Amino acid sequence: MKAFMFDLDGTLSNSVPIILRTARLACRELGIEVSDEVLKQQIGLPMTRTGETFLGPGRAQEYIDCYYRHYDPSDLTAFPGVPEMLADLKQAGFTLALVTSRRQDSTFDSLRRIGIEDMFDRVVCFEDTLNHKPHPEPLRFCCGEVGCAPDVSLYVGDSIYDMECADAAGLWTFGVTWGVAGEEGMAQKNPVYLARSVEELHDKLLNINTGKFLPSVEDLLARG
Repeated sequence: MKAFMFDLDGTLSNSVPIILRTARLACRELGIEVSDEVLKQQIGLPMTRTGETFLGPGRAQEYIDCYYRHYDPSDLTAFPGVPEMLADLKQAGFTLALVTSRRQDSTFDSLRRIGIEDMFDRVVCFEDTLNHKPHPEPLRFCCGEVGCAPDVSLYVGDSIYDMECADAAGLWTFGVTWGVAGEEGMAQKNPVYLARSVEELHDKLLNINTGKFLPSVEDLLARG
């Protein structure tokens, strides 16, 4: 494995509570009645899609503007151990990239707030591609940008859209259970690798080329 590509929200940053809090306030202002479960299902998708889902075609910007009027990332943090993990992977010589559905300004603000803005060889955001997760284009674009083929690249994410995007793009899939989908959601997509803590993710990624955590033939066949 040569390249590790990461989702941001719910994978590296503990932003899901902030996103849910903000979405609740925006929906209340706009008179949209939706459950937290429905709001969680939108995390990982571009906000243009969420806005049109809630308000209808052509009204995405109305939702986005309302959302950001309520957005307060002052309590945003990285999950404990994430900065140290990225530093170790970078020192070990792996190519590191970030692939997110967030817009550039919000993405780089988040990265600065959690102290990992200098860790990535490439950051791919909403503006970089025409299609977005779960479409494979963002990861295919990123592979081209960093010069690593999909079969030597791995995508780490916390949502079903992350796993669908990676599968469609031909990357190895690595699910984490502390984000939006949880262990039950990850089980639906059967990622090649799974981590239940940042410590476990750190260990598996750092040692992935040693064979220590190589999936069995049976595991790979079970994925279909």
